[in-house]
Order: sequence, then structure tokens, then C-alpha cells
Amino acid sequence: MTDLGRAFLRSGLGHPPADAEMELLVLTFLSEWDRGVRHLPGLPDLLADLAAEYRLVVVSNTQDTVLVPGHLEAMGIRHRFETVVTSLDVGWRKPHPKIYPAVLRRLRIDPAAAVFVGDTYVADYQGPAHVGMRALLIDPCHEADIHALIGERTNVAECVRSMWVLDELPGRYALQGDALVHSTVPRDGPRPDHSLYQWELPAAQLCR
Repeated sequence: MTDLGRAFLRSGLGHPPADAEMELLVLTFLSEWDRGVRHLPGLPDLLADLAAEYRLVVVSNTQDTVLVPGHLEAMGIRHRFETVVTSLDVGWRKPHPKIYPAVLRRLRIDPAAAVFVGDTYVADYQGPAHVGMRALLIDPCHEADIHALIGERTNVAECVRSMWVLDELPGRYALQGDALVHSTVPRDGPRPDHSLYQWELPAAQLCR
């Protein structure tokens, strides 16, 4: 984000930006981005139930080191996660195959012992599945073509895809595995999802 912001300001100003100008740009961008986010109710209780049985981890693509941890702190749920792994930490964004093993190494578990849960088909379903992790796709609007990964050896029942509500999630996550990995950041700007937070959108935009 700093590199892109510096190039953007240099183009607009006609000279290299000062550190103060860069800091103001980053703070302004993050403030504008945060305006469209609301935290879902019921998260503390949901995660308390999950944490009683699973090791919880967040894996997120992000453009700023404090963005994701800051949202988790604001929701009062940061302590529920054993670790937070971001694309900035690893140097690659999901679905690059290097980010998933980085998570597994931190947890010291095999791919088969983890369940990766997210709402982005390529980054949160296809990517983890390709490295041997069990993946669940949250896709209430049926946007993704999950059949691309369903073969003769794949149990269709594992391709979970329904309108989940928060109090149903612990039961639906009752799967074999030592770790539950959840993706948090909405993809490609404002969109509805069932991540840890949602973007405020009119009801007419809930399904594209």
C-alpha cells in the first residue's frame, strides 16, 4: 500500500511525497474504507463456542498491517484467534499456494487437520483444497461454480453452500479437524458476505 500510495502521490504532485503526506493518504484511505463496514452481532458468543473445540486462525489478504488486527480488536474477538496471518506477513496474496502452507507451519499441523472457511471461491475454496486442506465455501447467493472442483473422488456434501446464520455456524462447523481457519476481508471492494464483518448495502444489492 505504501509503494502504490507513494507512486500515486508522486504522479499527482509532480514530486516525491513527504512522509507526512504519505501518512495522511494511508489514514484517509483506511478511514474511507472502514465507513462501509459493520460488525456482525453475536460474534463473541459464536467464537467462544468454536474456540472451545477448535484452534482458530484468521488468514487475510490486506493492504495494511494494522487493518485486520484492528477490526478484530474493535469487535472484541482478537483473543479468540491463535494467530493472524496476512498477505503482508507471507509476501503473497491468496490464492498463491505459498500462503496456505505458511499458516499450517505456524500451527504445526498437516493440511488434512485444517478446515478453511471463506466466501471467495478461488482464494478460500479452490486454493486451500489444492494444497490438501478441507475447504468450506460460504456462498448464499450461489455466485461460484463449485462444480469445477467436484470430481468423482469428491464428496459433494463437503461443498457446503447455503444461507447460514450465525447461530447455525458452530453446528455446521462440527467437522473433524484440529484447526478452523476463517477468511475475513471482503473481496474486490464492497459486497455482502458472511465473514466476520459485512458491508452495508441496500437489500436490492444483496445478490448480484
